[in-house]
Amino acid sequence: MASRVDEEFCTYVVDLMQLVAPVSARRMFGGYGVFVDGLMVALIHQRTLYLKVDAQTRGVFEEQGMEPFFYTR
Repeated sequence: MASRVDEEFCTYVVDLMQLVAPVSARRMFGGYGVFVDGLMVALIHQRTLYLKVDAQTRGVFEEQGMEPFFYTR
């Protein structure tokens, strides 16, 4: 279950992302899904933003030392 701090972080991230495109978020997976035009582009979980990547962008994130999100029950 997301906490008040998680909710505040989500609001902060969504506000920042408005500079790029109209962004919305909704609770899911114990965190928040972040959406642009109905497409999920990121996940916020435990005050961490995880951006979705594909085969083309994965290397760029890995070069910056960013780690993937792994869900464990």
